[in-house]
Amino acid sequence: MILFFDRMEGQYEEDVQMREVEKLDAGLAYDFWDEEVNHRKLNAIEGCKKLSETDPADTEAIYEVLKGFFGSVGENSNVLPGFHCDHGKNIHVGKNFLANYNVTILDIMPVHIGDYVMIGPNTMIVTVNHPLSPKGRRKHLGIGKPVTIGNDVWLGGNVTVLPGVTIGNNVVVAAGAVVTKDIPDNCVVAGVPAKIVKHIENDVEEDSRRLFKHLRYAMVFRSPSLALEHGRSKTVKSQNSPSSEPYKMAIAISIQLLFMVMKSVLVKGLKRQALTAVNSL
Repeated sequence: MILFFDRMEGQYEEDVQMREVEKLDAGLAYDFWDEEVNHRKLNAIEGCKKLSETDPADTEAIYEVLKGFFGSVGENSNVLPGFHCDHGKNIHVGKNFLANYNVTILDIMPVHIGDYVMIGPNTMIVTVNHPLSPKGRRKHLGIGKPVTIGNDVWLGGNVTVLPGVTIGNNVVVAAGAVVTKDIPDNCVVAGVPAKIVKHIENDVEEDSRRLFKHLRYAMVFRSPSLALEHGRSKTVKSQNSPSSEPYKMAIAISIQLLFMVMKSVLVKGLKRQALTAVNSL
């Protein structure tokens, strides 16, 4: 299934005074055979070639290539062999990004991808469409819409994401799905077109809420030990859980740092007041 835009041909006729690359960036119909537009694709071909010639086992070297190829790239990101794109500079990925084998991102328009995103093999993200009419296609017309993907998203193998789509946080897209419309947070989607089949919990946000609650207790009780004691009675984690000790340690460190900052600010404030009082004598 492809999304098309009405009156693309008429829009193109009205905007002949603009350069084709300006039309492209403005989200208007443009001629994809134009020399400037095509130059972006040629740059992308060179970037993909450089990426494919880099040892896939050398993740640091891959990351360095990505930093010069993509518009922006977060730490610890990796792209496996077989990657292709239309521009490169329109791709923005967060930290811990992973693209599996043979991923294609047609980034005629911007593609923003959040943190901790995994893209399965043979998946395609598209930002460009073409007219239904053969007359428009003979004019080599295209039109783009950006794609946005949130944090903690897993796109399964052979997934297709179409232009203009926004995918929320903590979303799983089942293998073979075709995403034609926006997807909200915290769900699993499947099918053609993709539809919600299940809602899921975001346990990362839950841990963040617990940590914020402990910090809030520290502000109320004015004591790290009291806050920790209160937190232990409220936490849903088992005392015997292997992950409970690092969790409590992180809370203790955060609270201690908070009190150090508060103490520093208080001392500086008292010094300023004292100097003001002395100068007024």
